[in-house]
Parts: sequence; C-alpha cells; structure tokens
Amino acid sequence: MDLSDISARMQRSLASLRQDLSSIRSGRANPTLIEHVMVSVYNSRMPIKQLGAISAPEQNLLVIDVWDGGIIDAIVKGIQEANIGITPHAEASRVRCFLPALTQERREQLVKLVKQKVEAGRIQIRQIRADAKKSFEEMPEDVKSRKEKELQELVDRAMAEIDGVSQRKEAELMQV
Repeated sequence: MDLSDISARMQRSLASLRQDLSSIRSGRANPTLIEHVMVSVYNSRMPIKQLGAISAPEQNLLVIDVWDGGIIDAIVKGIQEANIGITPHAEASRVRCFLPALTQERREQLVKLVKQKVEAGRIQIRQIRADAKKSFEEMPEDVKSRKEKELQELVDRAMAEIDGVSQRKEAELMQV
C-alpha cells in the first residue's frame, strides 16, 4: 500500500466527517441542514437540493425556491417526516423553514453528538493506519520503519485536523 493511497483514504474519511458535522444544526440556518432530506416526488425519492435552490437569508430561516410549484406540498411533508426540528411553511413557489432557537440543554446534546461523530472519525483513521501497517509487514526492516514513521506523521496530521474541526463545531454550537 502506497502512502499516497493511505493519505487519500484519510482525506476521504476527513471529508466524510466534515459532511456529517455540517448536518448537525448549530445556532444559525445553514442549507446543509436540509439539502439531503429525501422527498417522495415523481415516483421516486430525491434530495431537496435537486428540487430547488436552498438559501439562508436570515439567521433562523431557510428558503427553498422550488423549481416545480406542483411539488411544494411533497417538500413540506418530507421536511416534516425528517423530524429535524424545522417548521416548514408553503408559499407560492417557495418553502420557508423557520428554525427555533436552541436551548442550552439541546446545545449540550448536540455537542455530545459531535463528540461521537469525531470519535468515529478517529476510529476510521486508526483503522486505516492498522491496514497500512499490515501491508508493511513483508518489507525490509529499514524500509518498514521509515514507512511507519511517515505513516505516523500522516496520522498525526489527520488527528490534528479532526481536533480542529471538532473544536470549531463545538464552539459554533455553544455560541449563543
């Protein structure tokens, strides 16, 4: 296993973690909160981001400008069924989603959720490291030790990035 392959796997793992954390609601509206909500339209299930343009004009408001006015009710129903704590309201060709303010208790629950997702990300990085070390076993001892040192540097950088992402998200959640 080449170190560039290992680095690419770690970057994919970090990107996955960032995406998971972006779907956790902080104090302000963010289109990523609802863009992956699945809606039953056109005899299939589609994410909202494929059905309209999502924007956040205010801190506690998301607006979906729907491209086909006939599916507004389906979008409202999909958001309600997603049970994500957002109240949708249908208008002429758009859906307004109001986000209630987060309580301190809810903020603390979300921080715990962030910590769980971050730990899962760390476990993925450790698993990548373990897989890489197995691939190094048949190498000569001097090459093996050099590769392991380089591998550890990659792991350390990935863990530092995970810590930074985690700290930023926690600070964002606790900001009133």
